[in-house]
Amino acid sequence: VAGMKMTPEEPWVGFGPGNFVNFYRSYTVTSFKTYISNNVDNSGIHSYFLMTLVEQGIIGLVIFILFSFVLLIKGEQIFHQTKDPVRRGIVMSALLCLIVIDAVLLINDLVETDKVGSFLFICAALLVKTDYYNRDQKERAAPLKSS
Repeated sequence: VAGMKMTPEEPWVGFGPGNFVNFYRSYTVTSFKTYISNNVDNSGIHSYFLMTLVEQGIIGLVIFILFSFVLLIKGEQIFHQTKDPVRRGIVMSALLCLIVIDAVLLINDLVETDKVGSFLFICAALLVKTDYYNRDQKERAAPLKSS
C-alpha cells in the first residue's frame, strides 16, 4: 500500500535505489501492520516490479520490462536459429530460467535479496554467446565470394 502511495510522489525517477525503507513510513496506512513494520533486514516490497517503480520510477520500470521482453523474444529467435541440439538445450534452459525468474519477481523481490540477479545475467550472457556462435557459424557456411 505504501509503495502505491509513494509512486505519484516521484513517478519518473523514483526515490532512488535502496531507498524504499528510508521513505515508506510516512506513506503507510496505520490499519495495516506488516512484516516490514518491524523487520530488522530492512526488506522492501514483495514485488520486484513495484519495487522498481517506487525506487527507480516509470523510467526504471520500463527499462527493466523492456530488458525482460527483449531477452525472451530474442532468446526465442536464437533458439530457432540454433542447429546444435546441445546448444538448443542450453538456450531453452536459459529461457526457462528467465521465465521462472520473471514469474517469481511478480510476487517477491529476489533480484537483490537472494542474489537471483546473477542468474538473470548469466542466462542473458548464455543467449548472447549463443547468438554470436550462430552468427559465426552462418558466416563460415556462406560461400566465399570470388574476386
